[in-house]
Amino acid sequence: MVTEISQFDLSLPSDSLPLHEISRLLTEMSDSVSYCLNGFISPDPSLILRRPLELNFRYEDELYIIENAVFNLFSFSENLETAVLEIEQHFSFLWEEYVLEDEQRLAPESIRLKKLLTEYLESRECSQKHTKQGISNPRF
Repeated sequence: MVTEISQFDLSLPSDSLPLHEISRLLTEMSDSVSYCLNGFISPDPSLILRRPLELNFRYEDELYIIENAVFNLFSFSENLETAVLEIEQHFSFLWEEYVLEDEQRLAPESIRLKKLLTEYLESRECSQKHTKQGISNPRF
């Protein structure tokens, strides 16, 4: 059974559940929790989310397990925050390997992944540049 909890924001604005509350919920439940990540939690992320990203969380054998079906990402740790930060690191790796790579060097499947990544993510640097220019939600 999956318990749906939508629109949790782990960037922790005042109206969201803090990580310790999400952690408590997961350890008390035997089900997985599905929610949408609206922002990264690292103090100075190089990437920002352009749209919510659905993640599935579960707590099993004293490990927090996080999965994303869209990008086939998987992370686990004894600490929930560490598991979330590892998902962010996976995205940074994918960004560097696919989005920053010249398309002529990418296979057709890699080009599709590159386009999907740019639908969900953008570089913080690019976002700040577009904000200063008055452009919202730039397309790559």
